[in-house]
Amino acid sequence: MIDCNNIQELVNQFEQEILPKEQWTHEAHLAVGCFYVFTYGKDVALEKIRVNIIKYNVATGGENTTSSGYHETITVFWIWNIQRFLEKQPNKELKAFVKSFISSSFADKNQPFIYYSKDLLLSTQARLKFEFPDLLPFV
Repeated sequence: MIDCNNIQELVNQFEQEILPKEQWTHEAHLAVGCFYVFTYGKDVALEKIRVNIIKYNVATGGENTTSSGYHETITVFWIWNIQRFLEKQPNKELKAFVKSFISSSFADKNQPFIYYSKDLLLSTQARLKFEFPDLLPFV
């Protein structure tokens, strides 16, 4: 579980590309996304997380290709999902927001598959550019 008292440190290590790769978990992705959405709003958050994931992947020995690394549609989904949760949680401070998001059903790894078929979400086209959901629309 992410230490919600050290969200800023997690973000700093991620942005400086010094976060150990084994600590770049699903929860860490979501915590950084929560920090960005909470701090900057969803549009700036999406740009910041997109740029920084791509850089982080390369810095930790990964590649961003048609079959691995950065995934545009999944990233857009999670930023949208975090924003949707934030709108239901007004007046929370950052640590409480991150903790409440990560412990909610909104953070479940299978959330994208409520909106996307596996064929679409796991496709090369969805990795490279945003694809709208084919099962349920974002509302």
